[in-house]
Amino acid sequence: QELKEQWATPKTREELLDKMADVGYDKETLCKIRTLIDAENSDLLDVLEYIAFNVEPIERKERVKKVDAYRNSLSAVEQEFVNYIISLYIREGVEELGATKLPEIINMMYGSISDGVSALGGIDVARNTFLNFQKHLYL
Repeated sequence: QELKEQWATPKTREELLDKMADVGYDKETLCKIRTLIDAENSDLLDVLEYIAFNVEPIERKERVKKVDAYRNSLSAVEQEFVNYIISLYIREGVEELGATKLPEIINMMYGSISDGVSALGGIDVARNTFLNFQKHLYL
């Protein structure tokens, strides 16, 4: 549970990955392990859970089903935003959920950060939607 809690927030996830890199398990190594266990379409969290707890990895497209109830509680605009984040996550992986990715995602989806922030109802709504999505994805 502690691992999932750390993984559910971009900042603590990045801190965990930095600590792991310091002891020889950087992202590249984890990606190699992901390939070895035939889990290329799984999250790096699944790799860690496999190593630590022998938990069978699930694909990212299966993991995102965990956010259905959360997504259904959002406004239509927020749902579109979450759907866009989901598509990036499924295609590219956890790297798309990093702390610095939010402005880039908003810009890609809406054409500009100001248009995206306006459409979503403010920067706080955008940030909270981005972070709450991740909590529902991993917890």
